[in-house]
Amino acid sequence: EYQGMTSEQLDPLYRFKFTIMAKEELFFERWFVDDDDAASDGNLFEAKSLAMLLNLSPATTVCKFQKALRWNGGGKSSWQDMICTNTNCGAMYEVKTKANMEKVENVFRYNNLGGGSFSAWCQLRNSMRPAQKMYLVILPRMSTFNRKQERIFPVTIAEIDKVLPKLSHSSFNPNHGSIRFKSTVSLKLNTKAKWFNLPVTGELIEMGQIAERVFKERFSEETYHHLQDEYFASDTSEDDENSEANKKGKEEMSDPIDAVTMGFKEVEIVPDDWEDLASDSD
Repeated sequence: EYQGMTSEQLDPLYRFKFTIMAKEELFFERWFVDDDDAASDGNLFEAKSLAMLLNLSPATTVCKFQKALRWNGGGKSSWQDMICTNTNCGAMYEVKTKANMEKVENVFRYNNLGGGSFSAWCQLRNSMRPAQKMYLVILPRMSTFNRKQERIFPVTIAEIDKVLPKLSHSSFNPNHGSIRFKSTVSLKLNTKAKWFNLPVTGELIEMGQIAERVFKERFSEETYHHLQDEYFASDTSEDDENSEANKKGKEEMSDPIDAVTMGFKEVEIVPDDWEDLASDSD
């Protein structure tokens, strides 16, 4: 693959190009412009799953307390999307999603999963009590059937064993001032267990519809339309022709989207908390 390339071309300081941009532009590119649907859908589905999971309130893995889990996401709380509020336990849960059950099983087969910030992990690990546990919670974004032929998202859990640093293209960004590492996670495979099944409820909703709603709440509707015009100006005339159809479609979608985003608000998943999700996709 790299035959014929010069040493300079292989140098990561030359291979990767970085541009400073405003936060709203970065989010817009990642959610609406980039072709990496898996990453953006993964981030959005994680938040949706967290809202449903916390409303379901399953018993915690360690202390078995009911209704003890609470949302703890956000830019300053990486690696602990949920925590147990039992002071004698304090177990932390990092939630990840994969495209389907085959991808979920591959995580355990190879005992390897891409994680978030390695420095954030080190800070958190050094602050944990000796007996405090940290778990990975993983589920597929594609539902499957249980024995009763009901559509579900099976939720699997395992204790995190080790987290190792991993270079990524952003590690070579000179604007950071220091090298930033992502991470690779391995699990204690003997702790793998089926936690519970998350039921499939409501209508099928495109994640793009949720992304649009969250973006507008985080920044503004004016910012969304400004960036839409800036990135997709060539499609404006075609969009104008279909404006009535689009408006009708959005009105029909408003109720199910309201239902989903209400789930975010009920567990206090507010737009600011999405900053961590945008930087921690796999």
